[in-house]
Amino acid sequence: MVHTEHITSDQLRGLDVFGGLPTTTLRRLVRVSKVRHLSPRDRLSSGLRGFGPHYYFLLRGVVAITLDPDERQRLTETSGSKRPPKGQRFLGYFEPGACFSDAFLEEQHQTSVAKLDCVAANAVSLLELEQAHLGEVLASEPLWRNQLAEAVASGARTLLDPPGSGAPRRAGFLPA
Repeated sequence: MVHTEHITSDQLRGLDVFGGLPTTTLRRLVRVSKVRHLSPRDRLSSGLRGFGPHYYFLLRGVVAITLDPDERQRLTETSGSKRPPKGQRFLGYFEPGACFSDAFLEEQHQTSVAKLDCVAANAVSLLELEQAHLGEVLASEPLWRNQLAEAVASGARTLLDPPGSGAPRRAGFLPA
């Protein structure tokens, strides 16, 4: 089940990813964002609203990045079951502090080919921002933008390492 609540600027200040941001910027983030909670096995794609990309900061929990077989097969195989669908591939995961977008989920929303998705591995809390709001904050905080870009690029390189490297992969995607 997906539900929302709010977060305070003091709570954001306690998270490494927001460290060093001025109080006015933290308050602005609080005003324009919401906190979404996902229960274990909830899919981020199930809560898409179709109003353009949103960006997420993982506050708590672990989000697995998966590649599912054909959507019709997934729906048939998972009806009434808590087990992941056959053929689902684990590609990596997001850890607390990661920033990523749901844009790749929206692009695949209408197709029935294999899809990337984000699945809560445990109880997850995400700070959700619309693309425009995050872009405004990043434009006003160039130092934070650079720090966030470095962290996301490092995560993306980790995800894109060739398969068979042996280590689970982490990832992130930064807004343009």
